[in-house]
Amino acid sequence: MRPRGYESDQGRTYYFCGGRVQTSKDAPWVLVLTLGFLLAGPACWLAWESPYLCRAVSLAPIVLVVYFWISAVAAMLRTALTDPGILPRNVGSGPDLGPPDRRGPFDIDTPALEVKDREEPLERVDDGGCSILGNSTTITRRWCTSCRLYRPPRCSHCRSCDNCVDGLDHHCVFLNACIGRRNYTTFYAFLCHTMALLLTILASTICKLYFLAAPTRAEQAQTRGGVRTGFVHALQVSPQSAVFFFLGIVWLIPTACLWVYHTWLLLHNRSTVEQIRLESTNQLYDMHRDTNEWMTQSLCARSCSRFSARVRNLFVAPEYATPLPSKDAPPRPGRRTRGPFQFRSSLKNARQVLGYPLQARYLVGSPTHPAAPP
Repeated sequence: MRPRGYESDQGRTYYFCGGRVQTSKDAPWVLVLTLGFLLAGPACWLAWESPYLCRAVSLAPIVLVVYFWISAVAAMLRTALTDPGILPRNVGSGPDLGPPDRRGPFDIDTPALEVKDREEPLERVDDGGCSILGNSTTITRRWCTSCRLYRPPRCSHCRSCDNCVDGLDHHCVFLNACIGRRNYTTFYAFLCHTMALLLTILASTICKLYFLAAPTRAEQAQTRGGVRTGFVHALQVSPQSAVFFFLGIVWLIPTACLWVYHTWLLLHNRSTVEQIRLESTNQLYDMHRDTNEWMTQSLCARSCSRFSARVRNLFVAPEYATPLPSKDAPPRPGRRTRGPFQFRSSLKNARQVLGYPLQARYLVGSPTHPAAPP
Protein backbone atom coordinates (compact mmCIF):
# COMPACT_ATOMS: atom_id res chain seq x y z
CA MET A 1 0.00 0.00 0.00
CA ARG A 2 1.30 3.41 -0.92
CA PRO A 3 2.10 5.48 2.20
CA ARG A 4 0.17 8.66 2.82
CA GLY A 5 1.79 12.04 2.59
CA TYR A 6 2.06 12.61 6.32
CA GLU A 7 3.71 9.23 6.88
CA SER A 8 6.73 10.26 4.80
CA ASP A 9 6.94 13.72 6.33
CA GLN A 10 10.34 14.49 7.81
CA GLY A 11 9.38 17.70 9.58
CA ARG A 12 9.00 18.31 13.29
CA THR A 13 5.28 17.48 13.48
CA TYR A 14 3.20 14.92 15.41
CA TYR A 15 0.34 13.25 13.50
CA PHE A 16 -2.69 11.57 15.05
CA CYS A 17 -5.96 10.05 13.81
CA GLY A 18 -4.65 9.23 10.37
CA GLY A 19 -3.10 12.65 9.85
CA ARG A 20 -6.33 14.55 10.61
CA VAL A 21 -4.93 15.91 13.88
CA GLN A 22 -1.43 17.33 14.05
CA THR A 23 0.69 19.57 16.21
CA SER A 24 4.26 20.76 16.20
CA LYS A 25 7.03 19.12 18.17
CA ASP A 26 8.30 22.54 19.21
CA ALA A 27 6.43 23.07 22.51
CA PRO A 28 3.23 21.01 22.95
CA TRP A 29 3.07 21.89 26.65
CA VAL A 30 2.50 25.56 25.75
CA LEU A 31 -0.64 24.58 23.84
CA VAL A 32 -1.91 22.62 26.85
CA LEU A 33 -1.18 25.58 29.13
CA THR A 34 -2.98 28.02 26.82
CA LEU A 35 -5.99 25.71 26.56
CA GLY A 36 -6.03 25.36 30.35
CA PHE A 37 -6.14 29.14 30.82
CA LEU A 38 -8.89 29.47 28.23
CA LEU A 39 -10.98 26.80 29.94
CA ALA A 40 -10.30 27.75 33.57
CA GLY A 41 -10.75 31.53 33.34
CA PRO A 42 -14.34 31.70 32.03
CA ALA A 43 -15.28 28.65 34.12
CA CYS A 44 -14.27 30.43 37.33
CA TRP A 45 -16.09 33.56 36.19
CA LEU A 46 -19.27 31.57 35.56
CA ALA A 47 -19.01 29.87 38.96
CA TRP A 48 -18.58 33.09 40.98
CA GLU A 49 -20.23 35.84 38.95
CA SER A 50 -23.13 34.25 37.12
CA PRO A 51 -25.40 33.60 40.17
CA TYR A 52 -25.63 37.28 41.06
CA LEU A 53 -25.97 38.39 37.41
CA CYS A 54 -28.77 35.91 36.74
CA ARG A 55 -30.64 36.96 39.88
CA ALA A 56 -30.08 40.72 39.92
CA VAL A 57 -29.19 41.86 36.39
CA SER A 58 -30.01 39.64 33.41
CA LEU A 59 -29.36 36.26 31.83
CA ALA A 60 -28.02 37.84 28.62
CA PRO A 61 -24.37 38.28 29.82
CA ILE A 62 -24.21 34.62 30.79
CA VAL A 63 -25.51 33.50 27.39
CA LEU A 64 -23.01 35.74 25.57
CA VAL A 65 -20.08 34.55 27.67
CA VAL A 66 -20.94 30.88 27.10
CA TYR A 67 -21.36 31.46 23.34
CA PHE A 68 -18.08 33.33 22.90
CA TRP A 69 -16.32 30.85 25.18
CA ILE A 70 -17.37 27.79 23.19
CA SER A 71 -16.62 29.55 19.89
CA ALA A 72 -13.15 30.61 21.04
CA VAL A 73 -12.25 27.09 22.24
CA ALA A 74 -13.52 25.52 19.01
CA ALA A 75 -11.62 28.01 16.83
CA MET A 76 -8.47 27.52 18.89
CA LEU A 77 -8.54 23.73 18.59
CA ARG A 78 -9.33 23.93 14.89
CA THR A 79 -6.38 26.28 14.33
CA ALA A 80 -3.88 24.42 16.48
CA LEU A 81 -4.68 20.84 15.43
CA THR A 82 -5.27 21.08 11.67
CA ASP A 83 -3.02 21.35 8.65
CA PRO A 84 -1.87 24.97 8.07
CA GLY A 85 -0.85 24.20 4.48
CA ILE A 86 2.30 22.06 4.77
CA LEU A 87 3.78 21.31 1.36
CA PRO A 88 4.93 17.78 0.53
CA ARG A 89 8.65 17.26 0.20
CA ASN A 90 10.60 16.27 -2.91
CA VAL A 91 7.95 17.65 -5.29
CA GLY A 92 8.93 18.15 -8.91
CA SER A 93 12.36 17.95 -10.46
CA GLY A 94 15.65 18.77 -8.84
CA PRO A 95 17.18 22.21 -8.53
CA ASP A 96 18.49 24.21 -11.44
CA LEU A 97 22.28 24.31 -11.18
CA GLY A 98 24.48 27.07 -12.51
CA PRO A 99 28.18 27.84 -12.54
CA PRO A 100 29.78 28.50 -9.14
CA ASP A 101 30.38 32.04 -8.02
CA ARG A 102 33.94 31.33 -6.95
CA ARG A 103 36.54 28.68 -7.62
CA GLY A 104 38.53 26.67 -5.12
CA PRO A 105 42.09 27.58 -4.14
CA PHE A 106 44.56 26.83 -6.95
CA ASP A 107 41.78 24.89 -8.73
CA ILE A 108 42.61 21.83 -6.62
CA ASP A 109 39.06 21.15 -5.40
CA THR A 110 36.25 20.95 -7.90
CA PRO A 111 33.79 23.69 -6.90
CA ALA A 112 30.19 22.72 -6.21
CA LEU A 113 27.52 24.06 -8.54
CA GLU A 114 25.30 26.86 -7.25
CA VAL A 115 21.53 26.43 -7.06
CA LYS A 116 19.71 28.95 -9.24
CA ASP A 117 16.38 30.58 -8.40
CA ARG A 118 13.47 30.22 -10.77
CA GLU A 119 11.65 33.24 -12.13
CA GLU A 120 7.89 32.73 -12.43
CA PRO A 121 5.73 35.20 -14.37
CA LEU A 122 2.50 36.17 -12.65
CA GLU A 123 -0.42 38.42 -13.41
CA ARG A 124 -1.31 41.06 -10.85
CA VAL A 125 -4.76 41.07 -9.33
CA ASP A 126 -4.63 44.88 -9.43
CA ASP A 127 -3.04 47.12 -12.05
CA GLY A 128 -1.85 49.54 -9.37
CA GLY A 129 -3.67 52.48 -10.92
CA CYS A 130 -1.09 53.02 -13.69
CA SER A 131 -1.26 51.34 -17.10
CA ILE A 132 2.40 52.15 -17.81
CA LEU A 133 3.54 49.73 -15.11
CA GLY A 134 1.75 46.83 -16.77
CA ASN A 135 -0.34 43.98 -15.40
CA SER A 136 2.34 41.32 -15.06
CA THR A 137 5.30 40.77 -12.80
CA THR A 138 7.98 38.19 -12.08
CA ILE A 139 8.42 36.52 -8.71
CA THR A 140 11.51 34.61 -7.65
CA ARG A 141 10.96 31.05 -6.49
CA ARG A 142 13.74 29.95 -4.16
CA TRP A 143 14.97 26.43 -3.63
CA CYS A 144 14.39 24.98 -0.17
CA THR A 145 17.25 22.69 0.77
CA SER A 146 15.28 21.07 3.61
CA CYS A 147 12.07 20.26 1.73
CA ARG A 148 13.80 19.77 -1.65
CA LEU A 149 11.40 21.89 -3.67
CA TYR A 150 11.03 25.31 -5.21
CA ARG A 151 8.81 27.31 -2.90
CA PRO A 152 5.71 28.71 -4.62
CA PRO A 153 4.77 32.39 -4.24
CA ARG A 154 3.95 33.54 -0.69
CA CYS A 155 5.35 30.33 0.77
CA SER A 156 7.99 30.30 3.52
CA HIS A 157 9.88 27.71 5.52
CA CYS A 158 9.10 27.52 9.24
CA ARG A 159 12.19 26.78 11.30
CA SER A 160 10.17 25.62 14.31
CA CYS A 161 8.23 22.99 12.36
CA ASP A 162 10.89 22.42 9.66
CA ASN A 163 8.22 22.53 6.94
CA CYS A 164 7.39 24.76 4.01
CA VAL A 165 3.93 26.22 4.65
CA ASP A 166 1.81 27.73 1.91
CA GLY A 167 0.86 31.31 2.78
CA LEU A 168 2.80 31.22 6.06
CA ASP A 169 1.85 34.13 8.30
CA HIS A 170 3.81 33.22 11.45
CA HIS A 171 4.47 30.40 13.88
CA CYS A 172 2.23 30.89 16.91
CA VAL A 173 4.01 29.81 20.08
CA PHE A 174 0.83 29.75 22.17
CA LEU A 175 -0.99 27.47 19.72
CA ASN A 176 2.17 25.47 18.90
CA ALA A 177 1.29 25.59 15.22
CA CYS A 178 2.00 27.52 12.06
CA ILE A 179 -0.62 29.96 10.83
CA GLY A 180 -0.93 29.49 7.10
CA ARG A 181 -3.38 29.57 4.25
CA ARG A 182 -5.59 26.74 5.57
CA ASN A 183 -6.01 27.87 9.17
CA TYR A 184 -5.68 31.65 9.07
CA THR A 185 -9.47 32.07 8.94
CA THR A 186 -9.97 30.08 12.14
CA PHE A 187 -7.05 31.90 13.75
CA TYR A 188 -8.68 35.26 13.04
CA ALA A 189 -11.99 33.91 14.32
CA PHE A 190 -10.20 32.80 17.48
CA LEU A 191 -8.90 36.35 18.01
CA CYS A 192 -12.34 37.87 17.42
CA HIS A 193 -14.18 35.51 19.77
CA THR A 194 -11.52 35.79 22.46
CA MET A 195 -11.66 39.58 22.39
CA ALA A 196 -15.48 39.51 22.44
CA LEU A 197 -15.34 37.09 25.40
CA LEU A 198 -13.01 39.37 27.37
CA LEU A 199 -15.10 42.46 26.60
CA THR A 200 -18.29 40.72 27.72
CA ILE A 201 -16.65 39.55 30.96
CA LEU A 202 -15.34 43.06 31.68
CA ALA A 203 -18.71 44.69 30.97
CA SER A 204 -20.57 42.16 33.14
CA THR A 205 -18.09 42.58 35.98
CA ILE A 206 -18.48 46.36 35.86
CA CYS A 207 -22.27 45.99 35.93
CA LYS A 208 -22.07 43.76 39.00
CA LEU A 209 -19.85 46.21 40.89
CA TYR A 210 -22.07 49.10 39.85
CA PHE A 211 -25.29 47.50 41.09
CA LEU A 212 -23.61 46.40 44.32
CA ALA A 213 -22.43 49.95 44.92
CA ALA A 214 -25.73 51.60 43.92
CA PRO A 215 -28.56 49.05 43.99
CA THR A 216 -31.88 50.02 42.46
CA ARG A 217 -33.81 46.91 43.50
CA ALA A 218 -33.91 44.79 46.63
CA GLU A 219 -32.36 41.72 44.97
CA GLN A 220 -29.36 43.80 43.87
CA ALA A 221 -28.40 44.89 47.37
CA GLN A 222 -26.18 42.84 49.68
CA THR A 223 -25.60 43.89 53.29
CA ARG A 224 -22.18 43.63 54.90
CA GLY A 225 -21.60 45.13 58.37
CA GLY A 226 -24.75 47.19 58.12
CA VAL A 227 -23.60 48.94 54.88
CA ARG A 228 -25.61 48.48 51.69
CA THR A 229 -24.07 50.98 49.21
CA GLY A 230 -20.72 52.39 48.13
CA PHE A 231 -17.83 51.24 45.98
CA VAL A 232 -15.80 50.06 48.95
CA HIS A 233 -18.80 48.02 50.06
CA ALA A 234 -19.00 46.45 46.59
CA LEU A 235 -15.32 45.45 46.73
CA GLN A 236 -15.79 43.96 50.21
CA VAL A 237 -18.84 41.97 49.14
CA SER A 238 -17.34 40.74 45.85
CA PRO A 239 -13.52 40.94 45.86
CA GLN A 240 -13.34 38.33 43.11
CA SER A 241 -14.95 40.83 40.73
CA ALA A 242 -11.95 43.13 41.08
CA VAL A 243 -9.64 40.19 40.36
CA PHE A 244 -11.63 39.27 37.23
CA PHE A 245 -11.58 42.89 36.10
CA PHE A 246 -7.81 43.16 36.53
CA LEU A 247 -7.11 39.86 34.76
CA GLY A 248 -9.50 40.81 31.98
CA ILE A 249 -7.62 44.06 31.35
CA VAL A 250 -4.27 42.23 31.40
CA TRP A 251 -5.46 39.68 28.82
CA LEU A 252 -7.46 42.14 26.73
CA ILE A 253 -4.61 44.54 25.93
CA PRO A 254 -2.35 42.05 24.06
CA THR A 255 -5.36 40.36 22.44
CA ALA A 256 -6.71 43.69 21.17
CA CYS A 257 -3.29 44.75 19.87
CA LEU A 258 -2.92 41.44 18.02
CA TRP A 259 -6.44 41.74 16.61
CA VAL A 260 -5.83 45.28 15.36
CA TYR A 261 -2.54 44.27 13.76
CA HIS A 262 -3.99 41.25 11.95
CA THR A 263 -7.03 43.26 10.86
CA TRP A 264 -4.67 45.77 9.26
CA LEU A 265 -2.76 42.95 7.55
CA LEU A 266 -6.05 41.39 6.47
CA LEU A 267 -7.27 44.55 4.78
CA HIS A 268 -3.92 44.86 2.95
CA ASN A 269 -3.77 41.17 1.97
CA ARG A 270 -0.34 40.87 3.55
CA SER A 271 1.11 38.30 5.93
CA THR A 272 3.33 38.91 8.93
CA VAL A 273 6.31 37.38 7.12
CA GLU A 274 5.79 39.70 4.17
CA GLN A 275 5.40 42.72 6.44
CA ILE A 276 8.66 41.89 8.23
CA ARG A 277 10.38 41.43 4.88
CA LEU A 278 9.03 44.78 3.70
CA GLU A 279 10.25 46.55 6.82
CA SER A 280 13.70 44.94 6.80
CA THR A 281 14.56 44.95 3.08
CA ASN A 282 12.31 47.85 1.98
CA GLN A 283 10.88 45.77 -0.84
CA LEU A 284 8.20 43.14 -1.33
CA TYR A 285 8.08 41.43 -4.72
CA ASP A 286 7.86 44.36 -7.17
CA MET A 287 6.52 46.85 -4.62
CA HIS A 288 9.12 49.20 -3.15
CA ARG A 289 8.62 51.55 -0.24
CA ASP A 290 10.33 54.93 -0.33
CA THR A 291 11.05 55.95 3.25
CA ASN A 292 11.43 59.61 2.19
CA GLU A 293 8.40 59.69 -0.09
CA TRP A 294 6.62 62.32 2.01
CA MET A 295 9.60 64.63 1.56
CA THR A 296 9.67 64.39 -2.25
CA GLN A 297 5.97 63.98 -3.10
CA SER A 298 4.28 66.44 -0.76
CA LEU A 299 2.91 69.75 -2.06
CA CYS A 300 5.07 71.77 0.34
CA ALA A 301 8.28 70.02 -0.76
CA ARG A 302 7.51 70.53 -4.46
CA SER A 303 6.69 74.20 -3.92
CA CYS A 304 9.95 74.76 -2.04
CA SER A 305 11.95 73.02 -4.78
CA ARG A 306 10.35 75.20 -7.48
CA PHE A 307 11.03 78.36 -5.48
CA SER A 308 14.69 77.45 -4.90
CA ALA A 309 15.10 76.62 -8.61
CA ARG A 310 13.67 80.02 -9.60
CA VAL A 311 16.02 81.82 -7.20
CA ARG A 312 19.00 79.88 -8.57
CA ASN A 313 18.08 80.67 -12.16
CA LEU A 314 18.32 84.40 -11.40
CA PHE A 315 22.06 84.14 -10.73
CA VAL A 316 23.25 81.60 -13.32
CA ALA A 317 23.58 81.69 -17.09
CA PRO A 318 20.56 80.54 -19.11
CA GLU A 319 22.39 77.46 -20.41
CA TYR A 320 22.96 76.32 -16.81
CA ALA A 321 19.46 77.11 -15.59
CA THR A 322 17.41 74.45 -13.82
CA PRO A 323 14.49 73.35 -16.03
CA LEU A 324 11.10 73.90 -14.46
CA PRO A 325 8.06 71.73 -15.20
CA SER A 326 5.62 73.40 -17.53
CA LYS A 327 1.87 73.32 -17.15
CA ASP A 328 1.52 71.44 -20.45
CA ALA A 329 3.91 68.67 -19.41
CA PRO A 330 2.38 65.19 -19.19
CA PRO A 331 1.62 64.00 -15.69
CA ARG A 332 4.20 61.96 -13.93
CA PRO A 333 3.53 58.18 -14.18
CA GLY A 334 2.03 56.63 -11.11
CA ARG A 335 4.04 54.72 -8.59
CA ARG A 336 3.03 51.26 -7.48
CA THR A 337 2.09 51.05 -3.84
CA ARG A 338 0.57 47.56 -3.83
CA GLY A 339 2.02 44.13 -4.34
CA PRO A 340 0.90 41.77 -7.12
CA PHE A 341 -1.50 39.99 -4.76
CA GLN A 342 -3.26 43.10 -3.42
CA PHE A 343 -6.48 44.74 -4.55
CA ARG A 344 -7.41 48.39 -4.30
CA SER A 345 -10.42 47.48 -2.18
CA SER A 346 -9.79 46.39 1.40
CA LEU A 347 -12.94 44.26 1.31
CA LYS A 348 -11.61 42.29 -1.66
CA ASN A 349 -8.35 41.76 0.19
CA ALA A 350 -10.20 40.48 3.25
CA ARG A 351 -12.38 38.22 1.11
CA GLN A 352 -9.36 36.69 -0.59
CA VAL A 353 -7.63 35.98 2.73
CA LEU A 354 -10.60 34.73 4.75
CA GLY A 355 -12.48 32.99 1.96
CA TYR A 356 -11.43 30.64 -0.76
CA PRO A 357 -8.52 31.87 -2.92
CA LEU A 358 -9.84 33.90 -5.82
CA GLN A 359 -6.73 33.40 -7.94
CA ALA A 360 -6.12 29.73 -8.68
CA ARG A 361 -2.79 30.53 -10.33
CA TYR A 362 -1.22 31.06 -6.91
CA LEU A 363 -1.92 27.52 -5.73
CA VAL A 364 0.67 24.77 -5.76
CA GLY A 365 0.76 22.86 -9.00
CA SER A 366 -1.25 25.46 -10.89
CA PRO A 367 -1.27 24.80 -14.65
CA THR A 368 -1.46 28.52 -15.44
CA HIS A 369 2.26 29.09 -15.11
CA PRO A 370 4.13 25.78 -15.26
CA ALA A 371 7.54 25.57 -13.70
CA ALA A 372 10.53 26.05 -15.93
CA PRO A 373 12.32 22.86 -16.97
CA PRO A 374 15.52 22.10 -15.07
